[in-house]
Amino acid sequence: MAGINVEHDMWKHLMEVMDRLDKVETEAREQHRRDSARIKELEAKVVELEQRNAVLQNEIDRLKHKDDTDSHNSSLPPSTDQKPGKAPNEYNGRKKTGKPSGGQKGHPGRTLRLKDSVEKLRAAGIEPKIEEIGDVARPYKERLVLDIMLKPKAILKRFHEQEDGKYRIPEEYNSEVVYGADIKALTALLYGQGVQSAERIVELIKAISGDILEVSQGTVFGWLEALHQRAEVEKEKIENHLLDLPQVCTDATTVSMDGRQAYVRNFSSRHWVLYVPMERKNIEALAKIPFMKKFAGILTHDHETALYHFGTDHAECNVHLIRYLTANTENTSHKWSSKMISLLCEANRYRKRMMADGRTKIPQETLLRLETRFDELLCFARHERKQHPARFRWATQEETSLLNRLKKYKQNHLLFLHDFRVPFDNNISERDLRKCKNRQKMAGGFRTAHGLDIFCSLLSITETCKRQAINLLAAFRSLFSHNLIFSCFGAE
Repeated sequence: MAGINVEHDMWKHLMEVMDRLDKVETEAREQHRRDSARIKELEAKVVELEQRNAVLQNEIDRLKHKDDTDSHNSSLPPSTDQKPGKAPNEYNGRKKTGKPSGGQKGHPGRTLRLKDSVEKLRAAGIEPKIEEIGDVARPYKERLVLDIMLKPKAILKRFHEQEDGKYRIPEEYNSEVVYGADIKALTALLYGQGVQSAERIVELIKAISGDILEVSQGTVFGWLEALHQRAEVEKEKIENHLLDLPQVCTDATTVSMDGRQAYVRNFSSRHWVLYVPMERKNIEALAKIPFMKKFAGILTHDHETALYHFGTDHAECNVHLIRYLTANTENTSHKWSSKMISLLCEANRYRKRMMADGRTKIPQETLLRLETRFDELLCFARHERKQHPARFRWATQEETSLLNRLKKYKQNHLLFLHDFRVPFDNNISERDLRKCKNRQKMAGGFRTAHGLDIFCSLLSITETCKRQAINLLAAFRSLFSHNLIFSCFGAE
């Protein structure tokens, strides 16, 4: 044991232990730092995931709600309404009455009477052909058979040489074989009112003529182009009559043109309707429509803010608004929106009663009461939202937008109470646009902008003639014969 320095060895061992402890402590601090950083990173990730989960849950709830959306609580067309197990367009929203189908007891009926039918025929210059069946010496009973002649008609026109040795043949007879105004008018009727494609029109004409008249699709488009050119004067008359009105309804719908989206806008009144094509729905596109630049009256429309740059005043469609109010009631369970619907509907019924009594305006005190009630409901809405917040964020956002709209456009929604010339809605325009949807479904879209322009011209003539009880075939025949249609009709 001699010569061993125990203290030195213990000190050395102690130093080694302390060095190891320092290293362990340093590693522990580093590990703690890394763990703290990782924890913070994970906490941030948890917050991020929670936020993302909330967004996704909100989107799931929104998409679930979308499945419950139909024409009664949104701008979706009634054709999208359907019940489980039924395809679109099969849904019928009418409530069953329990009555048997067919004519009801006490209904006068519409059975054709022989005397009335014969008088109508003779008024049109048609005398019924008599066909005797049986012994003509015996008494008889008459039955009138009404039918239509489906066979080609041909006229061989001979233009004789004039004294100067020349043949003066009108330009419309330059070809050796030409088609008359009747077949052209029928084509226009099938295209505009029948919503048939050019291919189907060709097949129908061939079938009707007993395979004698084989018109090409190019010829059909040529006739439609000619009708489009000759309809310009009539469209100008329609436009001028609409410009004379104090109020016009307008709406727009999408159509397919050369594989992309385009629009058809209409301007409608009780007796006149004008259709125009549009590539966009923005202010610049609206400014290119001649009618928009000239019209100085009231435009009634769905909530299209771009239209506020035209006309002198604007009325909002309240049926369109009621759909959004209905959706808000369903999405938030708030009562203010259903109360607002009741207020608007009651105000409209009151106005109708006033108009039926020959009154031209609502008493000022009644107007004030209705507007005050409108404002009170907006205040009630803000209170109700604080007391009972909506469950879903997207529903809260939509409700905020709806309340802002009602506050900002209050006078536009209530303009129908101040001016009886303004309708409660613009449903007349929406109905007029159904023809465009029928065309899209049955005959497809349009290849060119010019084809869409031709369709709008034809539709303007067709729908205006129907409003004024003008025979469509006769109207198209007049156009192809260079005659006028609306010359004897005045403005509303």
